[in-house]
Amino acid sequence: MRFMTTTLLAAAAVLGSAAPALAHGGGYRGPGAKTPADPTAPVGKPASTADWEAWWAANAWRYVNLRERVRERDGGGGSASGGGLGVTTGGEGLNPAPESTFDRRSYFEKEVLPVVTELLADEDAEVRSAATVALGKMGFPRSILDLRKSLRDEVRDVRDGAVLALGMIQDGLAMEELRARLLDPKEQDRTRSFAAVGLGLIGGEEAAGILQGFLDPAADASRAGGLRRTDHLEASTLTALGLSRRAAVAAALRRDYASATRYPPAVRAFAAIALARLGDREAIPFLLQGLEHDREPMRQSAAIALGVLGKPEDGAVVKALVAGAQGDKDANTRQFCIMALSRIGGETARETVRRVLDKGSALDRPIAALGAALPGDREALPALRRLFREEKTPDLKGAFGLALGLLRDEESLPDLRKLAVGKVDRGLRIYCLLAIGLTDDKASGKAVREVVETENDPAVKMAAATCLGLLQDPGTVPVLERLAAEGDNVFVRSGALRLLGEVGSPLSSRLLARIARDPKDNSVVRMTATGALGNLADRSVVPLLAQVSIDGNYASAVDPLVEIATIM
Repeated sequence: MRFMTTTLLAAAAVLGSAAPALAHGGGYRGPGAKTPADPTAPVGKPASTADWEAWWAANAWRYVNLRERVRERDGGGGSASGGGLGVTTGGEGLNPAPESTFDRRSYFEKEVLPVVTELLADEDAEVRSAATVALGKMGFPRSILDLRKSLRDEVRDVRDGAVLALGMIQDGLAMEELRARLLDPKEQDRTRSFAAVGLGLIGGEEAAGILQGFLDPAADASRAGGLRRTDHLEASTLTALGLSRRAAVAAALRRDYASATRYPPAVRAFAAIALARLGDREAIPFLLQGLEHDREPMRQSAAIALGVLGKPEDGAVVKALVAGAQGDKDANTRQFCIMALSRIGGETARETVRRVLDKGSALDRPIAALGAALPGDREALPALRRLFREEKTPDLKGAFGLALGLLRDEESLPDLRKLAVGKVDRGLRIYCLLAIGLTDDKASGKAVREVVETENDPAVKMAAATCLGLLQDPGTVPVLERLAAEGDNVFVRSGALRLLGEVGSPLSSRLLARIARDPKDNSVVRMTATGALGNLADRSVVPLLAQVSIDGNYASAVDPLVEIATIM
């Protein structure tokens, strides 16, 4: 087995241009996360799992909900006229009176579902694959019949996309197809892992029972030659159990974790995350032991899990995490301990985070900045302002700027604006733009729109568009629609399409559909437009697949889970 040593952030950059992720229309990593790599981008430093950006890429959706802002902009459910956004996609006859109630769900079922379903039969396999996952995001049970047909597609990416999408619909009618693939030793690990995650997303007693049954060594007797459980598969299945919302499975999972014999450490670490997601506080004593394990994945995952389960009054938990934050030799473990303390809260936890921010290593200070900002610790503002002013290294300075944005620090806005529109490091500009959006600085709207209009760097251009989305800026959608239709290159157009999937108005679906259906257009552009239709019509405010990375151990992830995390 080969456990990934790259981060989910690195996966977004690497897999963003690889066939599997592209074939599912993936790549958008949520607010603030890096965009997929493109040939026009300058070569940067190698991604590191100890980089604060890795944590942010995996967890941003918990704290920065771009879709929620957009739906607020559109008046809750969203108005058919685009919420007064000046939509240019042909809304004749669809502008209701102000008092009218617009049903997003009904609109998307009528206008978007038939288009995406039609694309399941497209000649381009990448478009078909993107269409499968788009149907999963939309979550209409009637799509199960169409996705079953895609399970027989001649291209594996399309088949695997259909497997995952059947779980994303979260309907028990799809359970049998997923069970059959998970238990079939002839299927590839990727397909079986997607089936496991799909069962976890369906959740409930029956789905959790299938997952538990697969993990039971006694199940090997049901097949000649056994079920061929690999470490990849067991890790994916443990992850799925954690997503299943079935608290009753925690007792057996806890026994396996405590035994230290059922799984090798690299797989056992996934059980810690699953126990945390299931809310099993009875696992805390065993997780404290995991925090002292000699294997890094065990310590890392135990720290994450304790942060989810712990409370300020849990003295042993706080004490152990303080020790880990200040002294563990593994940078990832230290940083997971810092973020666990940030989440638990309480005076001891806050003081420890501030101490790292003040006296910690250059590697740990950025994560401590986020650890101070996310729970709203405004007493850390003077230190954050100082670090932001004095820091010269762009990626570290970006972390401090982002923390100031999370704290909505108006005093720092002039510096953030200057860097966001200046000719400085692209990564620093991206995070300053995000910080401006988080601060809700409407006065920056004009300058940020100019960045969208004139910037040559696709990543910065898209970061500016994200900023406008967070600001609920009325000019965002028309600009993105124009870039999607007329952009200079495939990266600009694809980036604009991805953002339209997140910040577009319901009527943006018309432009997306026109591009997706056009067989003469670029294949990647069409695939991205198809994925964007799924995002635009997604019934979930937080993407379902984001659950795989939120509160997960990105420093010890397996290939199928890394790929799933890029399909946003």
